[in-house]
Amino acid sequence: MVEGDDDADADCVLSRIADWARADALSDLGSDAARLTIGSRIAGFGLVLGQVLPATTDVEAADDARLWLTGLMTDQMAFWDNDAPPGARNGNLRAWAALGGASVAALTDDAAIRDWSAASITHVLCTVAPDGSIPQEMIRGRLALSYQLHAIAPLVVSSLL
Repeated sequence: MVEGDDDADADCVLSRIADWARADALSDLGSDAARLTIGSRIAGFGLVLGQVLPATTDVEAADDARLWLTGLMTDQMAFWDNDAPPGARNGNLRAWAALGGASVAALTDDAAIRDWSAASITHVLCTVAPDGSIPQEMIRGRLALSYQLHAIAPLVVSSLL
């Protein structure tokens, strides 16, 4: 955050997130592509919220944001467990969803979301080949390295959370 009034800066960021929460933004996902990729957005909101919450003063907005992210993450868990394409369940998009779960669990202390996130991280990591590559991302041909790196970032951060 910028130098100045940390509480005011944090409340400003929180108020913008709360606007999304109160509008129930991102909850009406009309395609599998949207459901496959929303995990990184949940992660982004969760990580930002985690940074500003210690300095916020608006308890109601914080509660609204946590509740919204919990709902989005609950939908994500059901999607990945029941409807996600088999290949996608083993790659970078599942890793991003796991980071979304880890960030939400860090905010809410929700054991079910934390457990799902940890199981998802484990699931992706257990697909790793002996050479360290993620097979789902190796099918990308000349883009395989980019997809490998795209999967590593959320796996590492999720593990830290």
